Amino acid sequence: MPMSRTAARPLRVTFVVHSFPSTSQTFIDRQITGLLDLGHEVRILAERRPQDPVLHPAVREYGLQEKVTYVHEEELGRRALGAVIGRLMLRKPSALGLLRRDRAARSGGRRVVCDRVKTLLDASPTDVLHYHFGYVGLRYAEVGRELGIPQIVSFYGWDCSGLPRQRGEDLYEPLFRGVDRVTVLSDNMKARLMELGCPPELLRIHHLGVDPSEYAHRERVHPAPGEPVRLLTVARLVEKKGVEYCLQAVAQVLASRGEAARGLRYDVIGDGPLRGDLEARASELGLDDSVRFHGSQDQEAVRRAMMSAHLFLLPSVTAEDGDQEGTPTVLVEASSTGLPVLSTWHSGIPEIVLDGQTGFLVPERDADALAERLGHLLDHPELWQTMGRDGRRHIEESFATPSLSRELVQHYRDIMESGG
Repeated sequence: MPMSRTAARPLRVTFVVHSFPSTSQTFIDRQITGLLDLGHEVRILAERRPQDPVLHPAVREYGLQEKVTYVHEEELGRRALGAVIGRLMLRKPSALGLLRRDRAARSGGRRVVCDRVKTLLDASPTDVLHYHFGYVGLRYAEVGRELGIPQIVSFYGWDCSGLPRQRGEDLYEPLFRGVDRVTVLSDNMKARLMELGCPPELLRIHHLGVDPSEYAHRERVHPAPGEPVRLLTVARLVEKKGVEYCLQAVAQVLASRGEAARGLRYDVIGDGPLRGDLEARASELGLDDSVRFHGSQDQEAVRRAMMSAHLFLLPSVTAEDGDQEGTPTVLVEASSTGLPVLSTWHSGIPEIVLDGQTGFLVPERDADALAERLGHLLDHPELWQTMGRDGRRHIEESFATPSLSRELVQHYRDIMESGG
């Protein structure tokens, strides 16, 4: 069978994101670099420039900041608007209706829509528009459809859990009418998107992963006498990460073990609106000598912390506003290094952490259960090696970036071949 024209050449892919670079969204960096490694061209359209981001090494190594256009930074004057109108007239006169948006429209108003139209025109020619997060796709899908560009949108968590609770369960109906494919991270999210009205034929599961070759695997053994057992959490300090339950569990373990647990050390990497509250809570629990909050760190610092840790904790919860995880990439990273993981029966986490095999899962918001499983792991360090090996194997088989990058390219080619 002859090879199709799209399969015979590198693709031109445009990523559309809320902000770039983002300290907490390394999974987007990995998708971009994975495509670049396969020889494809990637452009990045970002709605805003983040303030003081932590630049991960891949951003510098691949020159990703040079590939970014910030959608709303350039004031669109009368002459520029005239040029946009002229280009639309040449390309698709019916798309002029996009520029008549009410200034008070929830998705941005007339000026903001003009910015988006101009940016997508400037990004042409492109083979595929890939929107990251449902709410980003919602802002652009109508424009992309009018311009006749194949479109794919990826959901990651809050966009299909918390946001529809705020804005209504029918929020994404215009998006589902406009895009050609929708990716989600787990069966749990797939079911949720169908509840929100996504046609099943649009949906595909596409995992987030890491390149295991970038993470050294180390078998964990109990430290020598006088050396601490090191616990680690890497997370944005917001409610859904459940860090407060880690603090309670560590306090329980220390209280129940007395002198035997004096060497326990818990490191928390990450920042966010709850950092002050969590630091105060740690002090209330008497953990000043055991817990350290390190703030945001780049990817190399995170890797070093993982390599020196013995156990990884991330007991995610459903936040009061409905916000949920997708499949936290940090759990994939931790398992890649051979860390046994303590987490929760939450969203897509059971697809990453295999309960009793690569770590343990407990119910959400259950500090007692978390403390019990933590104590069990401390009592049975012989489990650390087997869980670490199984965790690494599981990531290599199901969450390795090289194979996921090829899978993503196939999604692009599929919607291009079908005519968008």
